[in-house]
Amino acid sequence: MALLNDMLNAAQAAAGTDWAKIRPDVTTFAQNLVQNTAQTEADLVSGAISKDEAKVQFDQIADYSAILKDYADVAIRLVIQDSFNAAVDVLWKAIDAKIP
Repeated sequence: MALLNDMLNAAQAAAGTDWAKIRPDVTTFAQNLVQNTAQTEADLVSGAISKDEAKVQFDQIADYSAILKDYADVAIRLVIQDSFNAAVDVLWKAIDAKIP
């Protein structure tokens, strides 16, 4: 939950006064990424997947984040882009910390 809160706080700070307009979309986006990251971590800890498999999954999460970030560059207003970018940056730092 701390990661989700950190991501949303970063997105809110980047969005400023427009946060209320984009909060639902950013929240859903962040929740999905955090859930996938937490599941991969849990699978790694429980032995359900190997370190190599976890790295592949973390890389896929980062790739998905990058795709969404690229989409934001093209398709959404600057304030939404900044919010998604801030949330993704927090996620990437968390992923980097989890990769063995």
